[in-house]
Amino acid sequence: MKKITTLFLLLLNLTLLSSKELKEKSQESESKKKFSFDLKSMNSAVGLHLGTAGIGLNYKTELIDRVFLRVGASYLPATYKMPITVSGLSTTADLSANFANVHLLGEYQVFEHIGLRLVGGFAYFVKGDLKATLLPKSAYTIENVTYTPADIGQLQLNIDWKGLAPYVGLGFGMPIPESKFNLNMDLGMFYLSQPSTTVIGTARLQDNAAMATQINKNTVDYRYYPVFQLSFNYKIN
Repeated sequence: MKKITTLFLLLLNLTLLSSKELKEKSQESESKKKFSFDLKSMNSAVGLHLGTAGIGLNYKTELIDRVFLRVGASYLPATYKMPITVSGLSTTADLSANFANVHLLGEYQVFEHIGLRLVGGFAYFVKGDLKATLLPKSAYTIENVTYTPADIGQLQLNIDWKGLAPYVGLGFGMPIPESKFNLNMDLGMFYLSQPSTTVIGTARLQDNAAMATQINKNTVDYRYYPVFQLSFNYKIN
């Protein structure tokens, strides 16, 4: 009788253990299915943007309800020529800008069905160069001595904002297309890193390197980079 009772209890225990294991495996399987479904159902989009920060690409995904993460990169090359007169010397200024950044931004959609977004994050400017080269256009006379443009030489000014830059702004338009495509807009501001300046001169202008110190002081507040950007987006899923 004892042997039968013991055997019965053993079988009952094994049955309960098997039932518990099956339940745990079932819960684990359901959890995996749910997680897999959530990943597949995440809203995401890729976009092509154009604006004051340049042209570039971005990827955006919804982390939780109305909270989005955006990663991207932008590149802005620009050149411009303009006449400048310095102390009676007529010159041509060759200006060139070369800005490139990668950015990581967070977005919060304020209202569920209205495309107003609060945007903030950081960008790293791989390039942040502004160069200006002054070239004399004609001869210049000082104390009855005339100097040709070759005698005068040229002056090159380099300002560099390379480094980390926080960003804040507003977005207008749905963050991710409700169908397949949409267009949205961003207005904001980068706060660039402290710029560094170098001045390089040739011929009679070669002793102007000390100007860099003064220019650094003059540009200390030139760190606000306004952003106006349009983005054309394609919904992935």
